[in-house]
Amino acid sequence: MFPNAKKIALALVMVLGILSSGLAVSAAEAKTSKAITTAMASKLKYLIQEEKLAYDLYVAIYEETGIRQFSNISRSELQHMAAVEKLLTKYGIKNPISKLEPGEFADPELQKIYDDLLSSVTSTQSALEVGIAVEQLDIRDLEKMLEKTMPSAVKTTLTQLLNASYQHLSAFSR
Repeated sequence: MFPNAKKIALALVMVLGILSSGLAVSAAEAKTSKAITTAMASKLKYLIQEEKLAYDLYVAIYEETGIRQFSNISRSELQHMAAVEKLLTKYGIKNPISKLEPGEFADPELQKIYDDLLSSVTSTQSALEVGIAVEQLDIRDLEKMLEKTMPSAVKTTLTQLLNASYQHLSAFSR
């Protein structure tokens, strides 16, 4: 087993708990997003935060380690955030990350996960383990979201994000 596997697994369990509980969406946001459910709006708000978590982690890990995969994949994560932000805008949902600094999260659980995962990077191997864990989490979350009924624009974006996460997982696993 990898030396940081226990810490990474704990962080992932916390993330899954956050996703399954859903994040609240205001009544005003629900009215302006008639084409999607309140639950889907909450999941999109969570998803952009999860993409920010990946982006911020990958940038920080690249700066610390110089591992090329983190530089390349962080650019993709930035595009993923933009894709989800486009959906938030389309459905009139407030972007929960719009005023946050790198490594900063409004959700205390996401903040803890970010801090724990970043602090677990002590070597090239542990850095790659974090990348693998984050992509596996993204894949699980996206697959779970894609099981629900949703507008085609949302389904298309989530499918593209899922395909990219599989590519990222492969890059970290090599």
